[in-house]
Amino acid sequence: MRQSRFWRLAPKFHATAALLLGLSGTAQTVNIGLYPTAVADSFEVRLSASADIPAPQGLINGTFTVRWNNSAGGSVVVETISSDCNRYSLVDNGEGVIVSPPNGVGFRYFTFNINSGSNISLSCPITTTPQPIGGFKMTGFTGCASVNIVNDAYTTPVPPNKNYYLYVASAERQGSIVSSPVQAGNCTTDCLGVVGGPALPGTACNDNNACTTGDTWNASCQCVGTAVAGPSITSATSNSPICAGSTLSFNASATGAGTITYGWTGPNSFSVSGATPSITNATTAATGTYTVTASNGCGTNATQNVIVTVTAAPNAGTLSGTQAVCDGSTAQFSTTGSGGSWSSDNTTTATVNASGLVTGENAGTTTIRYTVTGTGGCSNAVATRTVTVTTAPNAGTLSGTQAVCDGSTTQFSTTGSGGSWSSDNTTTATVNASGLVTGENAGTTTIRYTVTG
Repeated sequence: MRQSRFWRLAPKFHATAALLLGLSGTAQTVNIGLYPTAVADSFEVRLSASADIPAPQGLINGTFTVRWNNSAGGSVVVETISSDCNRYSLVDNGEGVIVSPPNGVGFRYFTFNINSGSNISLSCPITTTPQPIGGFKMTGFTGCASVNIVNDAYTTPVPPNKNYYLYVASAERQGSIVSSPVQAGNCTTDCLGVVGGPALPGTACNDNNACTTGDTWNASCQCVGTAVAGPSITSATSNSPICAGSTLSFNASATGAGTITYGWTGPNSFSVSGATPSITNATTAATGTYTVTASNGCGTNATQNVIVTVTAAPNAGTLSGTQAVCDGSTAQFSTTGSGGSWSSDNTTTATVNASGLVTGENAGTTTIRYTVTGTGGCSNAVATRTVTVTTAPNAGTLSGTQAVCDGSTTQFSTTGSGGSWSSDNTTTATVNASGLVTGENAGTTTIRYTVTG
């Protein structure tokens, strides 16, 4: 015999009790079920008998407990508990929502009591068709709740003694819980198939495609995004023109989404990655058109050409020519180079014409230059050679008797200085260091005064 609750009426024996027996004499039972209404998260409680229970019958008293998953949150709005037919009183048992109790971890429970103020009437019969006896609304869900009337490990023990229980006409008549769980709360299946999940049309998603952005679920639950465009090159340059032997440098920049990579190609099978490659000790063979390609792996790659000129360095060659010249005299300079021009560092000392002819002007030393002008990034090429200009010697003007007898002497003199005397034919006449000429034999000879240059 089930323990009686404090609110239940004690069993009563009266003439109508026999009417709970069917034609076969088998005691009738009353099933209970929980059913959704047209209003969201609202429910009806319905009773149905194994056979119609004719009116009138005795009073009804009972208990049942509603359970749902704790993860969904929510509670019963007590103020919405209502009764049907004005015969049945559906009320809460005063405990409110019980959250995840022992033997019921992971669930929430709410227990109702059923009372009737009078006997079963013709207007509110209990038949084999489920009839509503009351209803209630739930609220506060944060997820999808699976709600039903239950007898489980929490409701069964005494206490709390909260299983489905029903007295009809002073006899226990509870049957089965005949309803299936009813969903309440946020039970929409999202685009990932999760009930109550957040992946709903219009919300963000990830299509795992690096080439789309702003991915969202569309109305067909397809994760779609806006295609990412390829990059745009904003600058592509080099340090051209340069001189052969220098370092040729490139630089590129681009804008766009994602990680942008760069690749360069050009003459002589040049191919390298990176935004700023270079070619050391570049030769004239590096002259030509280079192409940079920018890519972010999406859309169309961007390309741009860069024209490069590598110029051969000028060659002034090697200079040659006499490096000593008297003033007023000339010396021819030459070079193994070509295409240049001649110049003198000090034209007061020496000048040089377009063909390299050097003319001594005044005593001193100067540098003669042959310059080939550099182009295309090359510096001028210069070859040099010094020249020294000396003053020409002056032997002066000789004087003295030009006829002399053999054996006799005559004195020669000069307006010059620093020289030495000599005779072209000492058999005819000799001359000493002071210019004294001595006739030796008949004849003619030349007396010279020489100043070494």
